[in-house]
Amino acid sequence: MLQARAEMDVVVAGLAAQARDEAGVELLRARLAETRDCPDERFPDADTAFHAALGEPAGNTVLRDMLKGMRAMIQRGWVERTGEVRSREVAYADHGPIFEAVEKGDAQAARAAMAAHMEGGSRRLKEALERREDA
Repeated sequence: MLQARAEMDVVVAGLAAQARDEAGVELLRARLAETRDCPDERFPDADTAFHAALGEPAGNTVLRDMLKGMRAMIQRGWVERTGEVRSREVAYADHGPIFEAVEKGDAQAARAAMAAHMEGGSRRLKEALERREDA
């Protein structure tokens, strides 16, 4: 599921950059700020909201809805399977280049930034699972 979600998020990021408009950029800017500023207990929801906001300018409701379900399952599974909460600082740092690429309308950069974010997230999940097995 992680691989499928990663591939789909990369596509959505590129589509969001191609179809970007001021309202979509402002929504994404607000969601990015929320991931930085929200209370810790709200971070998982804020992170999901940032990714979901990419689906708005992309305009593809099928991809948006499929990703919403996948994100919810992955989000629950992360904490349940690893006992850890994802790093806000890492997620925020990863989201910045995605936002900047969408803001500029650079689909290639948006896809590359999202791919790097997804690769890092998958790697961190695997590392967290290994730590849990070793404990």
